[in-house]
Formats: sequence, C-alpha cells, structure tokens
Amino acid sequence: MKAMILAAGRGERLRPITDSIPKPLIEIDGITMLERSILTLKKAGVFQFIINTWHLAEKVESFLRKNNNFGVDMEISREKYLLDTGGGLKKASWFFKGDESFFVYNCDILCDFDLNFLKKKFAQDKYKGVLAVKKRPSSRKFIFDEKGLLCGWSNLKTQERIISRPTEKETEMPFCGIQLLSTEIFDFFPEKEKFSLTELYLEISKKGEPISFFEYESGLWHDIGDPEKLSAARRSLQKMR
Repeated sequence: MKAMILAAGRGERLRPITDSIPKPLIEIDGITMLERSILTLKKAGVFQFIINTWHLAEKVESFLRKNNNFGVDMEISREKYLLDTGGGLKKASWFFKGDESFFVYNCDILCDFDLNFLKKKFAQDKYKGVLAVKKRPSSRKFIFDEKGLLCGWSNLKTQERIISRPTEKETEMPFCGIQLLSTEIFDFFPEKEKFSLTELYLEISKKGEPISFFEYESGLWHDIGDPEKLSAARRSLQKMR
C-alpha cells in the first residue's frame, strides 16, 4: 500500500521548539515523530510513501536521506507555501494514480493503533474514506449519523457547527489524524489550491457519498500540538516502560 504523511506545518503552538526543529523531527523517547509514523504504517503493509514538507523542509528531507528513508520508497512533495491538509493531498495526488486506496497520516500524533482494522472496515463497503476516531477530550469532532456515515463537524470552542446532511440521530467523535481513503475522492477536489481535508470530507458527505469511521476503544494516542500535550505524550511512554 501507499501512504501520505502530513508534515509541512510550522507548529506555531510548539514555538520556540519548532523555530529550529521541525515538528516531524521532535523526539519522544529518542525516536522522532516521523520515524514513529513510518513504523506504524509499515505494520499495516505500507512501503511506498510521499511526505509533504514546507517549514524547515531541508532538515526533514536531510533526515530521511541520512536514514535511507527507513527502508521504504519515499517521495517528497515540497510546498512553496502551506496548502493545508487537503491542498497538500491534492498536490501529491499524482502519487496515488492507479491505486484503489491509501492512508493519510498526521505526523504529529503518537499512537500504537493497529491500522489493519481500518483496512478491514474500509473493505466492508464502498466507502470514500474511513476515519480513525477515539473517545477522548477534544473540542473538535466529526458528526456521524445512525448508519455511521459522516454528516457534519463541530467546534465547541468557536461554537461552529456544520451539518452536511440532516439526520435524526447524531454521534460526535474526535478524529485521530489517520484516514484510509479511496482514490475516488480525487473527483471531489475543489478548483482552489488551498483547503482542508475536513472541508473536502464535508463536501463529499453533502453529495451523499459515504465516509465512515472506525473507533479505537483502547490503545495509546496523543497529539503533540502544544508543550502540554507533548509532555503528556512523553509521560505516557515513560509509564509503559
């Protein structure tokens, strides 16, 4: 299989760390977030990767070269300016032409999920995508209907709420930054260059196309988006030693 690792962001909330160290190269227990992402995906049978870079791009690319890409085939999609998650995928979509499905993986998450469960869920039906979710504290959540299909998104902090399809029963679930997608989603790319994957998913849902979820009820998961979350991730790994 193939996968895209999202690694272009500046990591504003992690400054001043990210002034000199790109977020993908932040280490937890001596292992960078980028290496951890690659190893997790390799366990699911992924050996062909593309990674988008922008902030301190040369440092990320040099790190991969020095480590022989950790034994996988690796392509680089360097962005001239940040394209957001959806725009980044659109720029790199040439890499997936001819394939049926692929993973997209946020580089700033620490988890030990078995991604083969996502593959099994994806194979059950003709989904355009399956999103990894887990019940945990989060202000931003995807909304799913009684059939487990995406129908909206909410942000508790801003009180923003977008409903792509009306439904009688709603289930809100926090996203984990991992998704298995059909290449058919490329048919739904907007004309613009910069957009988020959330925006894309809601547009796909609005058109009646199915995007579902797989819930990980157990397992380690952290994002390292700010110093407090980074410290929590490091403490979790220390407890597991």
